[in-house]
Amino acid sequence: TKDLRRISKYVQSGHMRNIEVGDLMAQLQHESCKNVSLLYLVGGFCSSKYLCDKIRTNIATLKGRKVHIIEARNPDVAIVRGAVLASLRPSKNALIEDHISQFAYGMKACNKFVDGKHDPSKAFIVDGKKRVDLFILFVKKGDRMPLDFITSSKKFSPLDEDQASIALELYVVNDDAIDSSAVVYFDHPKIKPLASLDVRMDMKKPLRERSVNVSVKFGLETLIVATDDRGKPWEELTECVFYG
Repeated sequence: TKDLRRISKYVQSGHMRNIEVGDLMAQLQHESCKNVSLLYLVGGFCSSKYLCDKIRTNIATLKGRKVHIIEARNPDVAIVRGAVLASLRPSKNALIEDHISQFAYGMKACNKFVDGKHDPSKAFIVDGKKRVDLFILFVKKGDRMPLDFITSSKKFSPLDEDQASIALELYVVNDDAIDSSAVVYFDHPKIKPLASLDVRMDMKKPLRERSVNVSVKFGLETLIVATDDRGKPWEELTECVFYG
C-alpha cells in the first residue's frame, strides 16, 4: 500500500508524464522515425490536458520537421475498439477490407450565386457580391469504400486578397437523395458537423496561387487531406479537430 501511494504521488506530480514525453521525443528523433509526420494520441494519457500540452510544446522544438497531432475523440474507447477489430479482422494484413458509407460526406463552401441555378432565397451579399453556402459532395450515402479510400480532390480558394486562411469543414448528411447532380444548400435539416481543418494562406503569393486541393480519406478515422497544386502537403497545415 505504501509503494502504491508513492507511485500514485509520483504520477500525479507530473514526473511520470515528463518521462513519457521524454521517451516519445527520443523515439521521434531516432533514425527509424525520421519520416513520422503524424501522431495519433489514444488511451488514458490522451485524456490528460497536461500531457497533451507537454507533447505539443516539445514537438514544436523539433528542428526541420513538422509533426501533426490528432487526439482521439474518445481515447479509452479507441483502445477498446482497436482490440475488438484486431480480434475480428478477416486476415492478418487488414482489420477492415471495405465498408459501405452510411452518410453523404461533404464540405461547406461559399460559392458565387448563379442566376437560374441557385434559389434566390438562399443568397446573401459579401463585399457587394451575391454568394450562397453549398454542401459540396465528396461521398454519397451507400458508396462502397475500401480501407484508406481517398476521394477525388476538389479545389477550394479564398474569396479575396485579405483572407488569411481557409476553414475546411467536413459534414455528414443522412439523406439517400443527395448525389453529385443535386444542389444542396447548407440549411439542409440533416446536416451535422464532423471535423474541421484550418489551412493558413501564404499571403506573399498572389490570390490565384492560394487554392488548396482537398480530399477526404476514410480509414479507421476520417481525415481531411489538403495539398497544394503540386500534390505536396500544405506547408501550414494544422491538426484536424474532430467534433464528438
